[in-house]
Amino acid sequence: MASIFHRPHQEALTPWERAERRKKRAEKHHTKLGNVTDKPQKLPVAAKLKNEKGALRWLQEKTVTKHSLRQQKRHSDEKNEKLTPKAQQLLRDTSEQVPLKEEAGKRLPETTVQGPRKEARRLSRVRRRALVLVIGFSVAVMVTVISVLPISRISSVRVTGTDNATGQAIVQASQLQPRQSLIMVYPRMVEVDRQIKQKVNSVRSVTVQIVGRQVVLRVREYPIVGYQRKAGQYYKVLASGAVGQTKIQRIDGNYPIFYGFKARELRAMAAQVNRLPTKVRQAISEIHAQPNRIDPQRVHLYMNSGNEVIARVDTFAAKMKYYPAIAAKMKAKGVVDFEVGAYSYPFSDKNK
Repeated sequence: MASIFHRPHQEALTPWERAERRKKRAEKHHTKLGNVTDKPQKLPVAAKLKNEKGALRWLQEKTVTKHSLRQQKRHSDEKNEKLTPKAQQLLRDTSEQVPLKEEAGKRLPETTVQGPRKEARRLSRVRRRALVLVIGFSVAVMVTVISVLPISRISSVRVTGTDNATGQAIVQASQLQPRQSLIMVYPRMVEVDRQIKQKVNSVRSVTVQIVGRQVVLRVREYPIVGYQRKAGQYYKVLASGAVGQTKIQRIDGNYPIFYGFKARELRAMAAQVNRLPTKVRQAISEIHAQPNRIDPQRVHLYMNSGNEVIARVDTFAAKMKYYPAIAAKMKAKGVVDFEVGAYSYPFSDKNK
């Protein structure tokens, strides 16, 4: 009776034949894995070419790799162990002809992606520096040429907004003179304003303008409240209480003249006069300081109408506004007393 595991299509083999077949299968298996056996293996031509091309491609890649020589040698040894004897011999022959990474890097320029970008940035920096140098040189040449020409020189200096005497003092304080360079006026505008204010105390502000080749100084002075007489000369008394430094040859306008005032008293009196209406201030001819033991702030005024006024410095502006009404009621020339109250009397009573 036949066994159920009997396979009639397989031929019966002796134990020796089965051993030989197993040996052939093992040899075929080792050949596919690429292992080296004791018996030389004969590879097909296509397999040989494939292994040789792979070795050449690997060698070319190793010449431009970023690994160190030690890593290259380690990877080369591992790779060579998997090659056939024919491929190993071909690799040795080729390695003698192909330079290593260091030698190739010394002789050939490094062609990377960042090379063109670095070169472009370097050229851009060079262009910018050259452009700055060209512009700076051109400006220097233009300034030099313009400064030499007569058109760049000051023809005259003119002052507006003040009298002739003060204008001459302002020109002298500004240190601007004809034939000076107009280009140097622009950076000196602030300095000119400071010098004029420092040397001419009647100046409140200065505006420097260049009209053609002429320099115009537009001056704004402090308001004038009167004049002070010292050593036979007249000087401006400003609303700030300061006394002008320029001598006035002729008095312009209806302004009072101050006599006998010290610096501190003059500042207080000038502030009071500046508060008066224009009509009342123009009616005053002279203001004299006449302090006494009872009233150190006593002042005596002489009016253009012939009347006289006695008042105090601290209450002068508040009481002088009533002067026109009181003077209109007076029947004869006399004195208006604002020292204590506000009353008037004729000169005949004063003599009695």
